[in-house]
Amino acid sequence: METILDVKNLSVSFANKEVLHGFSIAVSKGETVSLIGETGSGKSVLIKSILGINYGSDTKGSISFDGKDLTQLDDEQKRELRRKSISYIPQDPGDALDPVYKISYQIKEIAGDVNVENIIKECGEESSVLELYPHQLSGGRKQRILIAMALAGKHLLVLADEPTTALDKPLKKRILNLLYRLKNKKGNSLLLVTHDFASLQGSDKIAVIYNGYLMEYGDCKVIENPLHPYTRLLRQAASYSKSDYKVSTGSLPNGACPFFDRCGLSDRRCEKLPKLEELSGRLVRCYYATKFVQGD
Repeated sequence: METILDVKNLSVSFANKEVLHGFSIAVSKGETVSLIGETGSGKSVLIKSILGINYGSDTKGSISFDGKDLTQLDDEQKRELRRKSISYIPQDPGDALDPVYKISYQIKEIAGDVNVENIIKECGEESSVLELYPHQLSGGRKQRILIAMALAGKHLLVLADEPTTALDKPLKKRILNLLYRLKNKKGNSLLLVTHDFASLQGSDKIAVIYNGYLMEYGDCKVIENPLHPYTRLLRQAASYSKSDYKVSTGSLPNGACPFFDRCGLSDRRCEKLPKLEELSGRLVRCYYATKFVQGD
């Protein structure tokens, strides 16, 4: 498949402190790629770098979108790209909608001349919502409106930055299903950011990020049988089983694996940052990934 987004060796620093380290990820046309990691792992930094809104940052590497290097565009070109080609669904729907305009106006600003009522109905809303203001909507309804706005136009790529964080579990599932359904209908590419393993079911590829490093990258087998200790921690959504691990209490040596001080498998070898190596059809940054190839 043709690649629509290609991030290569991207490093991002703020005040001389590097927070994203040589990160690479690619999204093909029509593909869904999910980026998973804990809060503070660098997910939103990556999304904002793609959007060109990481103000005050120093960026190295390349971000190619539809054949254009976004790092070389000026501010006006970036705004035009966000308006026409890349849509964005933020974490907080409350802050994303303008409180002084009705929903109808805000959707038309993004979608142009398309039938707004049809878009609303596809998102499970009645046309009456178009005459409401954002403050009159619940969090779930606001998120549906944002998804409608993101997928209403002719954007090639949708960036969804933890779009279900503030929602309860049943509503979260409905919103994700809606996002996937409309994305597939439109043929958009989707880069979904999440910290929740349950959100990964519709993904073609999964990238695991920790402390600004890509730790594991592959297809849905990343869910079925993680090869990195950190990915396994995310899947369990709890501390490691004591029969398998003891959480290290040591400090993080300079140049070590970023997961060194949380992984009971770490030893002197891990004081040197592992390279991303191909293993079992995916990329993994761990000296001991082979331990998990044959099962849990």
